[in-house]
Amino acid sequence: MLNHGVTTGALFLLVGMLYERRHSLEIEDYGGVATVAPALATMFMITSLASMGLPMLNNFVGEYLVLQGTAQVNFRWTAFRGGGRYPLGVLPAVAVSAGVLRR
Repeated sequence: MLNHGVTTGALFLLVGMLYERRHSLEIEDYGGVATVAPALATMFMITSLASMGLPMLNNFVGEYLVLQGTAQVNFRWTAFRGGGRYPLGVLPAVAVSAGVLRR
């Protein structure tokens, strides 16, 4: 939960910084931020990837430990739901984050 709080807090901080630069709530108005503020765009990308739970970033450890603990209790349930969890939970989040990063 600590990793999730750090990542979420960082995303809110970065979105606030972007809002202060552009004063708009429309995603289309933020196109080209990487050319104007490359450090801000880089931190936003790393934090978004961490929020998705990519390996070698902070949220991956928590997701891995949850799946590992669940597998120790009931491996069949983990194989069924754990494998099904990613398409139902993580992939929509990845799609939204990747869409925002692309723009």
